[in-house]
Amino acid sequence: MSKRAAEGGDSGSQPPIKKVQFEPIFIGSISTLEEMDMKVLQFQNKKLAQRLEQRHRVEAELRQRIEQLEKRQMQDDAVLNVVNRYWNQLNEDIRVLLQRFDAETADESENKNESEATTSFLMQLSSWDKEELDDKLANRVQVSKRAVSKVVQAFDRLSQRNEKITLALKGEFDGEEAPNIDEVVRRANAEIQMENRNLQAINIQLHEKYHTISLKMSELQDTITGKDTLAAELRNQVDDLQYELNKVRARNDKLEHHLGEAIEKLKAFQQIHGTDEKGSNKPNTLVASSVSQTKLEDLQRELEETRELANNRLQELDKLHQQHRDALKEVEKLKMDVSSLVSIHMFVVTSVECKLMSYAINILMLYLLLLISCIRQLPESVIVETTEYKCLQSQFSVLYNESMQLKTQLDDARQQLQSSKNAHLRHIEMMEAKRRIDGTEETTRRMYTTGRRFGSITKGV
Repeated sequence: MSKRAAEGGDSGSQPPIKKVQFEPIFIGSISTLEEMDMKVLQFQNKKLAQRLEQRHRVEAELRQRIEQLEKRQMQDDAVLNVVNRYWNQLNEDIRVLLQRFDAETADESENKNESEATTSFLMQLSSWDKEELDDKLANRVQVSKRAVSKVVQAFDRLSQRNEKITLALKGEFDGEEAPNIDEVVRRANAEIQMENRNLQAINIQLHEKYHTISLKMSELQDTITGKDTLAAELRNQVDDLQYELNKVRARNDKLEHHLGEAIEKLKAFQQIHGTDEKGSNKPNTLVASSVSQTKLEDLQRELEETRELANNRLQELDKLHQQHRDALKEVEKLKMDVSSLVSIHMFVVTSVECKLMSYAINILMLYLLLLISCIRQLPESVIVETTEYKCLQSQFSVLYNESMQLKTQLDDARQQLQSSKNAHLRHIEMMEAKRRIDGTEETTRRMYTTGRRFGSITKGV
């Protein structure tokens, strides 16, 4: 009684020690040391299989987490690609605008007479904070700021020059009245300015069209690269699923082999113990037969599950094959769209140059008419010997040669468009032939799978 009381007091003062409980394993009767080693190895294999399943579950969770992170990274990369593309396009547009103006040359008076709005805007650009930017991004921001400031200065200088020209043409610059020829020149200048504004509006519209086409082309190229990577990933997934399908088939064959061995053992057990023992041993035979029957049912159930899993894997493989073919078709379609956009872009550029050249010829003809109206009273010999007449004649010859070159380029563009159409038709014929080959391959594969299933069913029977 005292020992029990002492044990009870110790257990009340200290917490109970947690003991690891092992599941009892029934090994059975053992006659030799080899049988005991074999039983121990079977138990160890079972434990290793359990740990392997646990590791597979952990790997599946980690793989799912990796896929989520990859999707997030792909979304961030897509956003950054869009930002970079539009930023580069903005820098290119500003560079084109600077080419239209002589942004590098400026007088000292023009620099001194800058408007207050221009100087304040330039000071605001130079005072932007750059602490949160790295070196590469800071360089890009600096380039964009410098380009914007150049555009603003170029527009300011242009407005100052226009004001000076307007004052000189109105006669307010010298304070004297202008003669009649000045009125003619001012009227011609007003008409030319109106024509110039129209030309600038048309040029801006064409530049907008070129901008949208180039953006669409770059977006389609990014889509093509994304589809190529997706196709590569789908190929890898198909290979992995094929490997898993082969593993499941091998496991199915092993289970079928074990099932056959169990059936043979059951038949042998029934033949040995079914006729000898009838009286008191009859309940033992019933217990053994019921145990073997339950094992047989478990094996059959596991076999059905493996077959169903193999069928599901095969359906998933078919679905991935279909997705792969659809992705390849979409990639080809996008490539054809890019080629058609390139041909349209070439045609638009040539048409723009032709229109600009025609407007330039019209402006030169207007100048000629104005000069003819101004010097109509002079003799022809004096007009022919003047430098203005020779300059106009040389400019007209240059413009005529350039128009002939543009005509030849237009003919070449038409020939390229026709060749691209022919190549597109040939590509469509090749795709149809490939589709027919894929259909025949799918039918043969289905016939092979049905034959394999029929063979497995006959083997199980």
